Amino acid sequence: MSKSHNIIVSAGASRESGAKTIYLQFLKYLSCNVSENRYYVFIDYDMPCPEITGVTYIKINVRSNIQRLKFDFYDCRKILKRLGVKPDLIISLQNTGIFCLRNIHQIIYYHQSLPLYPQNWNPLKKRERTLAFYKYIYPFFVRISFLKRKVDFIAQIPFIKDGIVKRFNIADRHVHVLFPDTERINPDEIKYYNFEENTFNFIYPSTAFKYKNHRILIKAVSSIGKKNPELLKHLRIHLTLNKEEAYSITEVIIKKGLEQNFIFHGTIPHNELMSMLKSAMALLFPSRIETIGLPLIEAAALGRRILTSDLPYAHQVLKNYEGAIYINSAEYEAWAMAIKAECDNEPREFQRMVMPLQSSWEEFFSIVNEKISTIDSVY
Repeated sequence: MSKSHNIIVSAGASRESGAKTIYLQFLKYLSCNVSENRYYVFIDYDMPCPEITGVTYIKINVRSNIQRLKFDFYDCRKILKRLGVKPDLIISLQNTGIFCLRNIHQIIYYHQSLPLYPQNWNPLKKRERTLAFYKYIYPFFVRISFLKRKVDFIAQIPFIKDGIVKRFNIADRHVHVLFPDTERINPDEIKYYNFEENTFNFIYPSTAFKYKNHRILIKAVSSIGKKNPELLKHLRIHLTLNKEEAYSITEVIIKKGLEQNFIFHGTIPHNELMSMLKSAMALLFPSRIETIGLPLIEAAALGRRILTSDLPYAHQVLKNYEGAIYINSAEYEAWAMAIKAECDNEPREFQRMVMPLQSSWEEFFSIVNEKISTIDSVY
């Protein structure tokens, strides 16, 4: 009978967006991989905690940066001591490890791409303050996660792995590329969206962060209007933004007189978003910074045309998908030409990209088991 080990899972800040998705996928596969071990999962009060034999949930509040630092530097060890738990392995699903637990091997699931891109941000500008924190301050906390500790990183694509190796000076063999699970889409089950008649419709699902690069689309549409006013009358760009949260983008659109061309939908239910993707001329994806870019996968699974930034993340996610056109993220005239070309041609459906059936989470737990078996070894 193999020895039981105590495994700590740090997921208290995994409340939304991609971090929440990773947490839910982790739990799905954890239920089949607990074995004789005991898992102690630190999680936010509002997150789901399905009953799994061998798993204990410990609810914490780390919704502010100060609370999170206090937990990582002090509270985690205090809580485990009170519970009488001596950890053998740490799994962090949120980019940084637990600082107060020394000499314990950590597996860090890394999905914060901002520090790995060359773009600079000004902390004195309100719109860039959060981006500057992740670019310049956050790497410090990543580094001290593995100071005098054994660590392995999980990256989602090779570009992120290369960034981790270079940015944090981690040996290549300790960074593993594991593509996350993605929803398998059946295009035949998705209804067509009822767009306005006699219009050319494009969609860009994104948040309002500056690096999402909405302004390149505004410049592109403005350029189209100057050269082809008739086309401009029929051109529609659909955004998953609220006008209030994207006020700086809205101001530029109004200044250029393009209010009828940019449609602000706010948050769109996923089934409706899929309908829009299936029915649009193309997905637009000019983002300058991504880890994966889920809309790329979804559009490719539907066999749709994709106009995307000519950057490594897009090439590595889409691979050989023939429906992708890669465009310099800074050249608005190139975006204008690509959009116009789609309007001039009949819509095409491309061979759909099919995601692998086997989940990479099985490999994740193989890494966990490997580290457990060598807990007392030295790199």
